[in-house]
Amino acid sequence: YISADHALLLYRKHFHVNLTFQSALRCSTFVRFSACVHCKAAILDLDSQSIMSATGLIDHVVRPHVAQTEQKYLDADNVAATGAQTYIPGQWPAGVNRVVSNVLALFEASTMSEHCAPMPILAKNVVWDAPPFLLSRKGSVRVSAYLFKFIAKQRFVPSLVQVRRVGMNSHLVEVSGTLLVYPRRTILLPATLLLPEAIPVRSTISIGVNGSLDTGMVELVAVKWHNLPSLPNFMRAGNGLAFGTVPHLLEPLWSYLPEFIGDDFYRRKREATFQVRHPNSTVPAFDAAKDVVKDTTSG
Repeated sequence: YISADHALLLYRKHFHVNLTFQSALRCSTFVRFSACVHCKAAILDLDSQSIMSATGLIDHVVRPHVAQTEQKYLDADNVAATGAQTYIPGQWPAGVNRVVSNVLALFEASTMSEHCAPMPILAKNVVWDAPPFLLSRKGSVRVSAYLFKFIAKQRFVPSLVQVRRVGMNSHLVEVSGTLLVYPRRTILLPATLLLPEAIPVRSTISIGVNGSLDTGMVELVAVKWHNLPSLPNFMRAGNGLAFGTVPHLLEPLWSYLPEFIGDDFYRRKREATFQVRHPNSTVPAFDAAKDVVKDTTSG
């Protein structure tokens, strides 16, 4: 027999034990949850640090020439703060016209012959940082600009040009205007019919010239978009590798394909080179195959 008071006392003790156990369980669960959250945050922080480290590695180790060239012309400490000369289209001097017209010709060119025309003004290791590409060397720039035209045509409409001196004998030419991108391509129809006929992109083209504007060589072409986000460095560098560096190495192999779309630049070049190399060839096909292998392996 248990009295009512005794039963009430046992109930209160049991209830208190349950509450204590539940509180401890909740506290343990909260501690484990907090530890998990802090652990995940630490992992994410480490991942972000790894990504930043990888980006820094690309900037300073993989492409030191690109980083140094961009720093030379785009670093505010190197560019003269005063003395900028401003021009409007059609009223700039001959040196400015030489630089601007040749660079803009690369955006508007269609055939390989048109892409080759502005090449003499570019330095051998010119840096081309124009979305979606980031690459170096003149041959890779020519090939990437040519292959991109199969995706979209471009035309740049300048509105203002500013010229500043960089260092002792270099110049920075900044061309502000609108880059018109025409994504509708015959080879991509009908998918591209859903895209607008022209996409206007407000842009500034920064052109670094080593030497005077009349005779100097272009070392940098950097394009900055104002109304569209740009791609990260590693993605632009990957696009430059895929559209520029690798295709330039394999140019003798795929150079037969443009003939099917009416661009006979490579055919004429092969014929002229063949006549020089094999003036008295008895087996033209065999000699032509040897030339392809030689040009490919020699880079």
